[in-house]
Amino acid sequence: MKIKEQYVLRYDMDEIYIAEKTPEGLRDICPISETAAMAWEGLERGLEKKELARRITAHFSGAELAQVERDLDALTAQLAQLGYIEE
Repeated sequence: MKIKEQYVLRYDMDEIYIAEKTPEGLRDICPISETAAMAWEGLERGLEKKELARRITAHFSGAELAQVERDLDALTAQLAQLGYIEE
């Protein structure tokens, strides 16, 4: 699973956005959370979901691996449905 080439994250002060590359520049599509941005960046680097879940769990104290894995499954399904990622 990987992020499609035309989509990137854009950081603006305290906000993080999914943005689309256009001939005019970046076009913000929607804001995302810090955790979703960590997942996005992991997918950009080609991390497997298991490794990504382990890293997110280690980053956030109190996070449970099984819940993080379920959340990642839901996030990647939503990103795929919206057309931002591909197999």
